[in-house]
Amino acid sequence: MNKLLLLSLITILLITPIALADGLGFSDIDVEVDGDAADDVDADGGSFDAAPGDSVEITIEVQNTFDVSTEGHKIKRINVEIEVDNFCPKGLDDEINDDASLDNLDPDTDDSATFRFYIPDCAEEDNYNLDIIVEGKDDDDGTVYKISKKLLIGLEKNPTELTLDFGELEPSTVSCDRTFETTVEVHNIGTLSEDAGLLLINNDIGVNKFDFLDLKPGKWTNEDTYFEKTYEFTLDDDVEAGEYSIRAEVEYDSNSREIKRYQTIIVEDC
Repeated sequence: MNKLLLLSLITILLITPIALADGLGFSDIDVEVDGDAADDVDADGGSFDAAPGDSVEITIEVQNTFDVSTEGHKIKRINVEIEVDNFCPKGLDDEINDDASLDNLDPDTDDSATFRFYIPDCAEEDNYNLDIIVEGKDDDDGTVYKISKKLLIGLEKNPTELTLDFGELEPSTVSCDRTFETTVEVHNIGTLSEDAGLLLINNDIGVNKFDFLDLKPGKWTNEDTYFEKTYEFTLDDDVEAGEYSIRAEVEYDSNSREIKRYQTIIVEDC
């Protein structure tokens, strides 16, 4: 390493002391999964369970641990960051990395930040680390305080669970050329095989398609776990101008459960 660069790094470290614990502390950590509180999480860390598609809310409360009678030692520029392992197979963009700033903290005061995210539908069953990193700087002597905590997410898939999504409508507006395409994608994110029925419908514009689906459990990228198809439709000339909603509907779990999605197409006069 260049000697000048090495000396510069040493100088920076000497000028800016770093403390790993004193000055900042976690006063509380709360987690809710789909609105239900996780009982095994507190200021010391812990673990919670979740499934693909679940919403997660994490509230992190940070305290200036200096005694209330201490003069000075206000901590400023406090940043809270969360990082989560990739849930999904490689090549899918599912990274969860977020941060927030807290108020300046006088001794024996606290502030909190709340983070919200969804467990990706493509998530695989496993245990995942959620890292919490907090850093702030002492206003008196420039000491940088850094603390961290790790939560464990136990991810388990539900036995029966499908997802349904529209792709892009192409084109989204039709006029003289009455043809358009839309893509529908269905994934089995449960642990059991599913026989399902997929319906695309809007009788006003003559859209009516049905497909039987046989979806196996497995990784998101396995071909037998998902169905993807592009449908082409041509409107009759007598379809009036206006906005029309196409409904996609999938029934599964012996027809006891269903998902509906909607997509709007605009028809203009030729």
